[in-house]
Amino acid sequence: MSEPRDAALEASVVSSDSKGFSALPVRGLRGDWKFRRLKNKGKPGRGALLSLRWLPSKTRAVTAGIVVSKKVGNAVTRNRIRRRIREALRRMDFPGVEAMIVVNPEASKARYGDLLKAIHNAARKAGLK
Repeated sequence: MSEPRDAALEASVVSSDSKGFSALPVRGLRGDWKFRRLKNKGKPGRGALLSLRWLPSKTRAVTAGIVVSKKVGNAVTRNRIRRRIREALRRMDFPGVEAMIVVNPEASKARYGDLLKAIHNAARKAGLK
């Protein structure tokens, strides 16, 4: 059963090939210094389910660090949220971006569509879209 989507949200989703994969993979953000740089210099955007900080990148790929605290739930819940956010970032058109996403505990009960909208709104507030 599919959920209704806004026109703006639908327009921001990358067109995919016949197998359902987009052209841009989401790579993991590595290194403590990159997280510190994003925290100090990144452009912020906050939503009800998550907060986002981003900076432009020299590469075309999306590099994201997803921070999910133990307050969100057990390991299964935290990993499910990470997978959903990674998939949402893969589907959205954010080429050449380094991002740090910090998840709020309310996200543990959110559905995929809600996370997609939360990322879109936080990105818009941060000036990414």
